[in-house]
Amino acid sequence: MWWGAGRLMKPTGPSAFQRGIARVHHMKERDPEKLKLLHERFRDVCLVEKEVWRELYMPRDISGEGVRMTNVQDRYEVVIETPEVEAVLEANIPMGAQALAAAIAEYKDAISFIRKG
Repeated sequence: MWWGAGRLMKPTGPSAFQRGIARVHHMKERDPEKLKLLHERFRDVCLVEKEVWRELYMPRDISGEGVRMTNVQDRYEVVIETPEVEAVLEANIPMGAQALAAAIAEYKDAISFIRKG
């Protein structure tokens, strides 16, 4: 409740806390070093799961300290632009790490990572 003009007034609309939660920003990763790490993680997860994976977790970057091993991680959605690119990646998984890495490098412009809040 808010005090205003000498009387008790009930606030209208969501609280500042709720408005902050509603404004979770999803950002497309653009940092070349981070993208390199995300492509490597994507390759490794696809090889382990034996399919194209749509979600990755990376250790959180600490400002000024770089990546540290913590239990706090950033979640990334993997976005593949076309089904054809996904089919090529899927076909390269059984061929091993080098083949999949080559396919990812070939189609890296069609693969993006969106950081989820």
